[in-house]
Amino acid sequence: MTSAIVRTNPTSGTATTSSVRENFRFAADEINRLLRASTDKVESTGTNEISAQFGDVPTFSLVDGIRVLIQIATTTTSDYQTLNVNNTGNVPIKKSDNTDLAIGDLVAGGYYEFVYHSVNNYWLVLNLSAITSQDALLTTILGGLYPVGSLLTTTNSANPGDDDYFFSGITFGTWEAYAQGRTIVGIASDATLSSGGITSNVATFVTDAAHNLSVGSQVEIVSVTGVVSPVGTHYVTAIPTTTSFSFALVGTDEAFTNFTAASLAKNIAFDTAQEVGGVSSEAITLTKENLPEHTHRYMVSGSSTGGGGSTGGFLTRSPGSIVNGTIGTPGDTSGSQIGSQNGTTGQAFTANNLQPYITTYIWKRTV
Repeated sequence: MTSAIVRTNPTSGTATTSSVRENFRFAADEINRLLRASTDKVESTGTNEISAQFGDVPTFSLVDGIRVLIQIATTTTSDYQTLNVNNTGNVPIKKSDNTDLAIGDLVAGGYYEFVYHSVNNYWLVLNLSAITSQDALLTTILGGLYPVGSLLTTTNSANPGDDDYFFSGITFGTWEAYAQGRTIVGIASDATLSSGGITSNVATFVTDAAHNLSVGSQVEIVSVTGVVSPVGTHYVTAIPTTTSFSFALVGTDEAFTNFTAASLAKNIAFDTAQEVGGVSSEAITLTKENLPEHTHRYMVSGSSTGGGGSTGGFLTRSPGSIVNGTIGTPGDTSGSQIGSQNGTTGQAFTANNLQPYITTYIWKRTV
């Protein structure tokens, strides 16, 4: 704003002339405007009833729009705070949007500019502490990054809910240890079935999109009808294409019916959120009962001089056939045998069942 003071006045007369008085009026108005925009900073006293004394302004009036710059001495501890400037009285403080302050909004050491609102008789603080604003911003950002239910994977053993974990001066969320000693697997969504049938005791289904099943998956079939009902749980034996799978099902060759949006193939192992499964031991001991049914053949050698004649050479027998050492005429015990006497195959052994791994800390935000 250009000064209204006329530098050449007075041009004549005495010190009581109107031009001199006019210049004083202009100067007073401009000084008042300057005080409203930038008054020397002073440090306050008090915590929630804040006082500030500007010694270089002997006459101070609560004029609408007047501004003061104050350094807060002590962080406020109440949501109701007042400001008393040059003994003009305790006037309530509001935020610049006319809302109430919160506990700790005015931080010790912070510089704040206040403007007086004469209509409502309160001080508006134009700039809250940069520290407080930053904390609120960072907390909001963390809330967006880690909403309740989120997982945090880290090599830091500290609880993310501890003070200063994310940023200095900030405490964020309540966390609990999660998936201790377990791997994390994505949930397998249900596959919608579009068609299917049995051929030679093999049931094959087609899905309307690529499924997440693999050979060995335990699958549950829902809402499909047929002469032989496929509804229930089965183990997948083949994946003909990315949108089909098969399993053993004894029945007449037929096409299944009643395929609707409710006709689903559910991967039982991974179809529920936070489902727990698998074997927790580091090693698995396999026994012969764990092996699929199969047949071994072995040779038995022997000879006989009995009535049946010599049978020198080798015979083959299947497991379970007990060889008594006699080949040829009954009663002849001259034979010898090579192989198992009882036909059992395989023996127990222990194998490490762990995939390659590296351990970390996993935390789940609960609040």
